[in-house]
Amino acid sequence: MFENESEDDEKSYSKPAIAGALCGAITRFICQPLDVIKIRFQLQVEPIQANSGASKYTSIPQAVSSMIREEGVKVLWKGHIPGQALSIIYGTVQFWSYEQLNHLSQPVRSFIWPSVVDFSSGTLAGSAAMILSSPLDVIRTRLIAQDKTRGYRNMMQAFTEISTMEGTRGLFRGCWTSIIQIGPQTGAQFMFYKMFKRFYGKVSGTNERELPVLATISAGALAGLASKIIIYPLDLAKKRLQIQEFHIHRQTFGEHCAAPTLTKCLKNIVIKEGLQGLFKGLAPSVVKSMSTTALHFCLYDEIYKAL
Repeated sequence: MFENESEDDEKSYSKPAIAGALCGAITRFICQPLDVIKIRFQLQVEPIQANSGASKYTSIPQAVSSMIREEGVKVLWKGHIPGQALSIIYGTVQFWSYEQLNHLSQPVRSFIWPSVVDFSSGTLAGSAAMILSSPLDVIRTRLIAQDKTRGYRNMMQAFTEISTMEGTRGLFRGCWTSIIQIGPQTGAQFMFYKMFKRFYGKVSGTNERELPVLATISAGALAGLASKIIIYPLDLAKKRLQIQEFHIHRQTFGEHCAAPTLTKCLKNIVIKEGLQGLFKGLAPSVVKSMSTTALHFCLYDEIYKAL
């Protein structure tokens, strides 16, 4: 993912796919616990406050302690197998698509602001990756969300039961919301990441290919922070939509947010939880986004250069 790449690099089909798959797998393994905490927070209707007696989770330390006490340390990697498959597929499609779109856009980069091209290419790449990996996103969300003694035993049972009971619609539940959210978020990640890298290169007088790892990690973290805050309410709504028709397996987690559509989901959140409810779980989400985006882009660049 570098400016002014050689013709051979630009036309390479295998390097972006391999680098994308590897960086996705490594990042998922490291950051899975943050994803579990984030999803549990997003699905809780009750306030995430220390003085709320009705809330299962009231803070990040309390949530981690409670989850480990009730479900064991392995709960922090709950849903890891579908999550890992999701990350590998998503990383492969996202980076491969971006590199091909980036190559096709070279003729217009001379008269269009580079950030616009980066955002557009990233949005299309993220949307394509989200559509292909959506069923895995639904499955891993439900595995993380379910009670310890209820729900699905594994990924295959989840796939079979969702397909049988809810049809194809169940596997793609929340998909449109995901596209609306993930497309612009991915576009913003690529845009901010490339923008911060160009800025650092100009300030330090360093070629983009030779930026130190700390610089790429910092650029990725800032890109993750900015992109997550911009679209966060849609991320929250997506998770709520993915567990519709699944409340029977979540009886120990408190109230269920019933909402068949995106607009009704957002409306119900504001009515029951206030405007602050739209940003429930923002803290672990931002930490996760900064960590995963930094690792994603840094690992991708380093692996790409090594191939």
